[in-house]
Formats: sequence, C-alpha cells, structure tokens
Amino acid sequence: MNEVKALPSRGEIPEQYRWRLEDLYQSPAAWEADLQKATGLLEKIPAYQGRISESPAVLVEVLKLDEQISRLTEKLFVYARMKRDE
Repeated sequence: MNEVKALPSRGEIPEQYRWRLEDLYQSPAAWEADLQKATGLLEKIPAYQGRISESPAVLVEVLKLDEQISRLTEKLFVYARMKRDE
C-alpha cells in the first residue's frame, strides 16, 4: 500500500525552503525588546477607561494604540510560533 515517509530534519531541507525568522527578528534579544515594548503599551490602556467618548481626538488615540498593540503582538506571536515549530 502507501509507504509512510519520515519527515526530514531541518538540516536536510534546502535553505531556500526554510523560514527566515531573522526577517522578523534578528535575535531572541530583539524579540524580548518588542515584548517589553508591548507590555509598556498595554499598561497605557487603563488611562483611557471611561474617556473614549470624551472627544474625537481621544478616540483616535485609543484606536491608534489598539492598532499598534495588535500589530506588535501579532508579530511577537508569529515569531514565537514559527520558532517553536522550527
């Protein structure tokens, strides 16, 4: 019937077909720096509690902060997930 093939090790896969995690972060230290940055951004959220309807400017600030946090945490997650799967 069908033969089961073993998965090759990462070293056996040609370089051109491997993920280039260094395109996301040059080093684990760079990832850690962004993690700290994300933590700092998250700490800003409580300052907006009850203030979103204060003015259009405050709403824009909150939306920009939310977008910044979302983009950064997504990048952190993708790198960590791919690094684990590597």
